[in-house]
Amino acid sequence: MHLADAANPFYVGADSEPCQAEYPTDRWQAGKIIEHELTLELPAGLAPGRYDLLAGLNEWTTGARLPVTQAGGIEPDRALAATVMIR
Repeated sequence: MHLADAANPFYVGADSEPCQAEYPTDRWQAGKIIEHELTLELPAGLAPGRYDLLAGLNEWTTGARLPVTQAGGIEPDRALAATVMIR
């Protein structure tokens, strides 16, 4: 998970194995919602404003970022998960 905006493609990020490695991606089924909790610590001095939360997945053996298909996608390897307001 990455925090970004139009001025900066990466302010801060957090990585972890989905579902604490209890439910690996090779067992996921299309259309199923997978819940995963992740803490993203905001950098000190981050200006208030609108930011995007972008999600990506990596190939576990190589670490290579997997491609993302998303209508109107921002990037080929990160999907827009949410837009948030920081106050």
